[in-house]
Amino acid sequence: MAHRKAIFIDRGGVLHQEFPRGTTGKPRDLVFEKGALTALRKIDPDHFLVFLFDNADGVAFGHYSEAAYNRLTHRMLNAFRRRHIHVDGIYTCLQHPKGKGKYCGESVFRFPNIGLFKQAQQEHELNLESCWVIGDRTREVLAAQRAGCQTILVRTGMGGSDGEFYIEPDSIEANLLRAVQFIGQQELALTR
Repeated sequence: MAHRKAIFIDRGGVLHQEFPRGTTGKPRDLVFEKGALTALRKIDPDHFLVFLFDNADGVAFGHYSEAAYNRLTHRMLNAFRRRHIHVDGIYTCLQHPKGKGKYCGESVFRFPNIGLFKQAQQEHELNLESCWVIGDRTREVLAAQRAGCQTILVRTGMGGSDGEFYIEPDSIEANLLRAVQFIGQQELALTR
């Protein structure tokens, strides 16, 4: 029976700023949101698995290459190692219905579809109802709700201003650090 808990964190707009068009994967292109690394260190790895996710539209539309995206991911993981931050997995969808070349196509992993959460559930025996998803776009929150997860919309990145879908997240927080603190408060309330 699935019983494990996880926190899913969107990359672009929540953990770090969106990658600029034309990036080649240079260090200056990876800019973490204020307090984001502190937030990751506050998550208790004995209580929650941590997954990062991304619909990498920049790759799909040709704004930067998959290789540049991978270089920035590698830089991000190196920054985590230096700070003793553990992440259990990264889920990325490179497809978009209007993408270019091999990146053009539908995918169950593209939000607001729930394939990403279902894959993580199967791979890690997750209880999705006990999982949290932190995003800055309405499609991310909607996908999480469809999968049965608890949701937090943060005001960094798009901050929900995309207006793509009508959503009612469980909470709206200023940034990733405040979102992690909110989750901690909710978990503490469950033990009382």
